[in-house]
Amino acid sequence: MAQGIDALAALQGENDRLRAQLDEVEALRAREAKANVSHLHLQSALAAGSIVGAWNWHPARDAFILDEGFAKVFGLDATFVNVELPIDRVLVNLHPEDRPGLDAAIAEAVARGGVYVHQYRIKRSDGKYYWVEAHGRVDYDAEGTPVSFPGIVMDVNDRRGVEAERNRAITALRESEARVRAMVDQSSAGIAQTTLEGKFIFVNNRFCTMTGRSREELLTLHMHQLTHPDDRLDNVRLVQNLAQGGSSFEMETRYLRSDNSIMWVHNSVTGLRDADGTANSLFAVSLDISEQKSLQLRSAFLLGLTDRLRTEESAASIMAATADLLGAYLGASRVGYSIVQPDNQTIVFESSYVNGVTPLTGSQALDSYDEEAIAAQRRGETFAVSDTRSLETRERWALIDSRAFISVPRIRDGRFKASFYVNYQEPHAWSADEVALIEAVAARTWDAVERAQAEAALRHAHDNLEQRIEERSRALQASQDQLHQSQKMGAIGQLTGGIAHDFNNMLATITSSLELMNRRIASGKGGDLTRYLTLASTAAQSAAALIKRLLAFSRKQTLDLQALDVNAAIAQMEDMLRRTIGEQIQFELALQPGLPSVKSDRNQLENALLNLTINARDAMPEGGVIRISTSRRELDVSYSAMHPEVTPGHYVMVSVSDDGTGMSPEVIAKAFDPFFTTKPIGQG
Repeated sequence: MAQGIDALAALQGENDRLRAQLDEVEALRAREAKANVSHLHLQSALAAGSIVGAWNWHPARDAFILDEGFAKVFGLDATFVNVELPIDRVLVNLHPEDRPGLDAAIAEAVARGGVYVHQYRIKRSDGKYYWVEAHGRVDYDAEGTPVSFPGIVMDVNDRRGVEAERNRAITALRESEARVRAMVDQSSAGIAQTTLEGKFIFVNNRFCTMTGRSREELLTLHMHQLTHPDDRLDNVRLVQNLAQGGSSFEMETRYLRSDNSIMWVHNSVTGLRDADGTANSLFAVSLDISEQKSLQLRSAFLLGLTDRLRTEESAASIMAATADLLGAYLGASRVGYSIVQPDNQTIVFESSYVNGVTPLTGSQALDSYDEEAIAAQRRGETFAVSDTRSLETRERWALIDSRAFISVPRIRDGRFKASFYVNYQEPHAWSADEVALIEAVAARTWDAVERAQAEAALRHAHDNLEQRIEERSRALQASQDQLHQSQKMGAIGQLTGGIAHDFNNMLATITSSLELMNRRIASGKGGDLTRYLTLASTAAQSAAALIKRLLAFSRKQTLDLQALDVNAAIAQMEDMLRRTIGEQIQFELALQPGLPSVKSDRNQLENALLNLTINARDAMPEGGVIRISTSRRELDVSYSAMHPEVTPGHYVMVSVSDDGTGMSPEVIAKAFDPFFTTKPIGQG
């Protein structure tokens, strides 16, 4: 664009130079035009030294008398001076191309009489042709016969050079003007020249096309009449600054076309200045940027719409927000949605944007609208009308203050589901950009609405699912409790085998203690029976604890958790455990010192150790080693992740190991079931 302005400015400078030359030539011509063949002017010419010779010719007898100056100018011998000569002899050095014109001019002068003026070329002694101008007068006698034709010859060679230069300047100027005009008229940019007040002086074809006006109309207008009202103040400020010596400027502004539609232009404006630098007019190059501006504004609008729709959660709020934003952006009178009902015959209007009109509400029959419009939308086509007065249903549209409308359908599963509409109170020519924008807005809105509906349905389903999960969890827990209790009762049903096993162990301890006491008494050593009484008492207490555990298991009693020194509890059981396993099995303790207290049920721990020890004994009929060990352990998050029932923290581990035959996978799976036993009936 800048290069185009520079080229035009250069051509304008050339025009200014040629015009200056033309003005100089015209001034010269004006001065010379004042000369005539009057005696006064001839005397003035003689005084100025421009007359170089004189003659007198008598046409009747073809006698031509010339003076010395004439002979010199015409390249004649001095002997011809003041001698009557035929005119052909005088004109021997006339340029051949000029003879026909001269003969005609002389014949005309002789025929009509009066003043004679004619220019032609004469070859002088140097062999060059020079321009002269002959001034004369034909006199008649009383009978009307030409009797004399006196005159003078003037040297106009220099003047002819000036005139030739002037003619060349005029030709160059006209050619330059033609080039400029051709370039300007063929330019893809609109070009205009105005006065400083804004009145158009010149416009090119493109400017006329852009504004939708003829050249004749534009030359009667001022620039402010084409400029959008909101942009006029900026234009005035920039023009005033340029007129006061400011620099050229560029700006984006809006023009009003002849149909009142708006177009965006990028104007590059420069001032055309006089020799003293004073701006005398404005020269503007205008580019139509309506399409680019429309895309920019459209993109910005769609971006804002998308951001707004993200904040809306319900279908109703999405449709209302879209209608408000688009209505304000387009300056429409009404924007809204209508939903086609399942019967495919009725539409229901949702809330809409309105500006100066009443909203459309309630339901309407589809066949009350234009058949062509409904048919097009059923096909999934956008339907637009620029002037509803052209429709058969014009009266219906007049009732709702709509002179132009566009409807964009929503098709789902091959069915016309809804329509997005825009109304104007006055006729409106729908541009391709507007239609594309409205279709894009409709598509985004429908997608947002469907997404909101899906999310709402998902939230509802999620809420119901949580409720159902909670109800089923409670039912499952109840079932599990019932099953657990049933399993406990089943375990109690197996008590005959399992409880005998435990009680046999305890009774064996009591029996052994009593037998030892009898032996001591029989041997006369009855004084030291305390230890055996203690063992018997401990075994009896263990039996009582077993009964208590059985009751707790059957009645859902909780464990009696208390602070317990594990090492001390195991040490207190050592003697009983040694006697229980017999002498053929080696018994070892590996208790880590300094262990912290734990929260445990002492009776449960002792019973577990007793059961494990007896089971280990029974698994080693040929003898072996039973080892009870304790150690401190820290169970971390990774362990807890693999064993959800365990909370990360510090623990004391108690292990019972043996050299026995071990357990099968089936037995391992039930090893921790209450009262589970692998012993045959009668073996405890």
